[in-house]
Amino acid sequence: MAPQPAPDPDALDCRASVNLSGLEDEGEPIDPDPLDYDPMEDSFGHNYEPEEAPVTGGALPQELITRAADIFRRHLGFEEPETQPQKAGRVSKLTATGEASYKPKTTIPVDATCYDRFEAIANKTKWTAFPARADRAVRVPDEAWKDLFRCPTIPQEAKERLKAEQGASSTHVFKTPDQRKLEELLVEVDMAARSGMKFASVLMLSAEVLMRHHQQLPEDSSQVSRDEAGQLLLLLGPLVRLAYDQFARVATRSVKARRQNIVSAIHWPSTEAKDRMLELPILGEDLFAGCFQKKLRKR
Repeated sequence: MAPQPAPDPDALDCRASVNLSGLEDEGEPIDPDPLDYDPMEDSFGHNYEPEEAPVTGGALPQELITRAADIFRRHLGFEEPETQPQKAGRVSKLTATGEASYKPKTTIPVDATCYDRFEAIANKTKWTAFPARADRAVRVPDEAWKDLFRCPTIPQEAKERLKAEQGASSTHVFKTPDQRKLEELLVEVDMAARSGMKFASVLMLSAEVLMRHHQQLPEDSSQVSRDEAGQLLLLLGPLVRLAYDQFARVATRSVKARRQNIVSAIHWPSTEAKDRMLELPILGEDLFAGCFQKKLRKR
């Protein structure tokens, strides 16, 4: 029999860490008396609802984030973050019970592309919920499309009831312009978010197969080839950018809608003055890019 190659220790270590990572919350409660104990009733005899199961698989271990930040800086050429003086703050003493407060100190670098793509989407003449060509390229089964990735529509019965009670016209479901604008905004944001979910679903599948490629051992019956892994790696860049763009679409649409909401509540002497306020840059923590008072004086 030909000698078997030695297993990759990194693959073994990675496999063990992944398999064990989800076990910490799976401990079974001890049943004090299987015959008399009712798990749906507490010691005072009052019924209670069980806690909702948490969504798993989304934890970001701080140690892994720290390593990732170091890797990004080492291989992508980002500069080290500036050292800031530590502020005196509250210090928890509850370390033994695992309740100590903790603030992550590692910062992940942000590439200039993030700014460029955000500004490009914000500066588009016409906002769209998703890139049509890319959205068509990622086709999913009809059932998944209807359940997850399609924005729900108002049923005809609800439309007729709204028209009957509000006296709306046959062309509009809602009578007031504010209600119509709100419905339009929420539908657009919903469509953008679901398109991003669809791109992210492909990312999750790709990450799973690539992790299996990294973890696989020579004796495993199912092998992910290097060529297959390479093809998925080529998908990662476009998919991540598309997913990022969808978040940017939601953010820019929300910012512009909030601006419109405020500007429409203020009297402006001309349409031009109002438009100048709405066309301010999107980047920054101030909703009006720090120019509200300046633009207000120009009216």
